[in-house]
Amino acid sequence: MATFSTAQDLFIPLGKDGQRMSYRLLGPSPSSSGKTPLVMLMGFRSTMDQWDPALIDPLAAQRPVILTDIPGVGRSEGTVPLSIAEWAQSVVDLLIALKIPQVDVFGYSLGGCNAQMVALIAEGYSKGRVKVRRLVLAGTTSSDGPGVKRFKGPELEAFQRLAAAQTVEQHIEAFLKGFFGRCSEKSWAEGEKSWKRIAGARKEMMGHSGKEVAKRQGIAFAKFMGEGSLEKLKGLKIPVLIASGFQDLLLPMENSYLMYKMLPNAYLHLYPDSGHGFLYQYADHFTFLINLFLDGEQSGGTLVPSKL
Repeated sequence: MATFSTAQDLFIPLGKDGQRMSYRLLGPSPSSSGKTPLVMLMGFRSTMDQWDPALIDPLAAQRPVILTDIPGVGRSEGTVPLSIAEWAQSVVDLLIALKIPQVDVFGYSLGGCNAQMVALIAEGYSKGRVKVRRLVLAGTTSSDGPGVKRFKGPELEAFQRLAAAQTVEQHIEAFLKGFFGRCSEKSWAEGEKSWKRIAGARKEMMGHSGKEVAKRQGIAFAKFMGEGSLEKLKGLKIPVLIASGFQDLLLPMENSYLMYKMLPNAYLHLYPDSGHGFLYQYADHFTFLINLFLDGEQSGGTLVPSKL
């Protein structure tokens, strides 16, 4: 059973041009586990190499996990599409090609915007060949609308630092200040541990995406904010788990709360003394929560809907 460190790079050609999309299969097979595969979508400038194994491995111990990079990112061929709707289509195309009819989807940060669109378009775009059963949104935001908190001041500075980073030292600084910067020394220390786990997890690790990818991702995000998912979320009936760090500097916690209020079947968990990197800081608890959310009825547990 493959873990984050041992999973092989796999490729499948998609579309008329046959450009290959990269992915990895972790954990048990769907047939042997009887569990729905969990597709995990990464954030800004990151590839599937930048996940923290402290988050991935406890999930893959319980269910099939699919990691992937959108076109133009990491080992996936092509160029980054300039709309997140197209990112979502590429994810659904991958699932169609792999003949996986039902998935759970996890989206982190910018990957959470992608995950929302996958959940919204999958069944229609695939003509019923792919359905999303449950959705996990971590440290992300809806599109723009009434009540949505936008970038300003410190948030914009943190984003620009992530966008501009080139050297390893600059990436470390952007990661720690952007993901753990508003929090305590204990939180910062957890961030340093997380970076070491990520950096040491795989023998052949790709660096963060370059400036051109960052530019195209930024354009897609801006377009998403203008014409994305906020009002459409009201029609999303599937169960959704939303989680955020209380001091998230990059994508403010208030936007997670707003999504919770918009969605008809949502659960919300806010982590104290944590920012954008809460899912790594609290990896033990968050993976427990995700596993409970995804198959609580099967495991004899229940996740009570939030009442705020």
